[in-house]
Amino acid sequence: MKELVLPSGRFATIRPITWIDRVVTRDDNPEAWIFRLALRIVLIDGAELTVDQASEMVIEEAQPIINVIAQQLVVASKSNGVS
Repeated sequence: MKELVLPSGRFATIRPITWIDRVVTRDDNPEAWIFRLALRIVLIDGAELTVDQASEMVIEEAQPIINVIAQQLVVASKSNGVS
């Protein structure tokens, strides 16, 4: 779990991306993919992030969330299992 205080003072909790999150949100457009992931894994002040909230969020408010999700995707892409 990653917890952030957004520029507005609201509190965001971002849980780790699961395999099913990745499967059901996958999109060739990276921005759309991150948006869809955010709707599944982000809580704002303890409540699920809604499409309306995310759609109206100014970029300065959204960017810390985008950065955390992108970081999770980068780390996952570098992961290679060892057998």
